[in-house]
Amino acid sequence: MSEASLILEEGKRSKVIVEYIYRGIRDQKFTLEDGDTLVIPGNSRRVGVLVGVKMKKNKYGIGFSLTNTSAGDVFDKSLGIASALTRALGYQGSPKVPESIIPEFMKFLERSGAYFKDLKLHNCPSLRQ
Repeated sequence: MSEASLILEEGKRSKVIVEYIYRGIRDQKFTLEDGDTLVIPGNSRRVGVLVGVKMKKNKYGIGFSLTNTSAGDVFDKSLGIASALTRALGYQGSPKVPESIIPEFMKFLERSGAYFKDLKLHNCPSLRQ
């Protein structure tokens, strides 16, 4: 069993945060004059995942996985999380973050810094220049 699988199974002993990346239009909510709410369904779908994971020795890592939708690929939740965990643990070096997810990645970087406030960032993908 891989270390990534063990981390997900341990749950209580390991700290893991997961955030999905969506593309498309989300549901839109409007409040009408009479106080009722009108909801227009969107067509957003998951295309990737960001993962932060606590590692040994007071450190944490961040990883990502992004589906190549232009090639016709479909997001697979378990494969995406496993790939992102592998990157967060440093098994695939330090890959570059695709430009299309830099805004989500920067927000997640802040969120994970607050979540793992007592830990040092050990492994983080680099941004494209």
